[in-house]
Amino acid sequence: MAEIAYHVARNEDELAGHFALRHAVFVEEQGLFEETDRDHHDPEALHIVAIDVAQGSVVGAVRCYPEKDGVWFGGRLAVMATYRHHASSIGARLCRLAVHEMEQRQVPRFIAHIQRQNVRFFQRMGWRKVGDTFLHRDQPHQLMEAPLREASEGKSSSASTAGTASHLPEQIQKTKLRHGDPEETGPHRAPPVQQQASTNHRA
Repeated sequence: MAEIAYHVARNEDELAGHFALRHAVFVEEQGLFEETDRDHHDPEALHIVAIDVAQGSVVGAVRCYPEKDGVWFGGRLAVMATYRHHASSIGARLCRLAVHEMEQRQVPRFIAHIQRQNVRFFQRMGWRKVGDTFLHRDQPHQLMEAPLREASEGKSSSASTAGTASHLPEQIQKTKLRHGDPEETGPHRAPPVQQQASTNHRA
């Protein structure tokens, strides 16, 4: 059984594996991008990887990057096809590590554009819908927000703004309304698991 390590990419090899996996999922498999899924957010993004320790290869990836007013976006969640049904629940662990990293940075809001078939997956981890479903590249997407402990404690306004897009920074609202280039999430069906930050797990 494979031992999977989860952490922020630490070197050029892990970054290269991160980008290669994204390309395999979003360009080659899903055809959402013609040549590359890399963009201007990548240089400032936090790139998180899941690594098969024995093989030394990246088998899961997700990124987080900052926007205006302290809001961060998550996306490009991808799991290698042969690892999507592993007991290690790679997709869920990557998501929980991303949320943990945002909490450590005391980010006020962490949101993502989610492909509609993955909405239930994120809801099981406590994410909530924001606004209505919209189309991107002929695929329905949903804006969703992650539960952040540090962001929600002591802020009574959090509950009143949940589920609405009107309180997001103007730039983010416009991105959603004009059906721009939202984040993509790759196929995964992993159940929610207990949060672990930068850990090893034996599947």
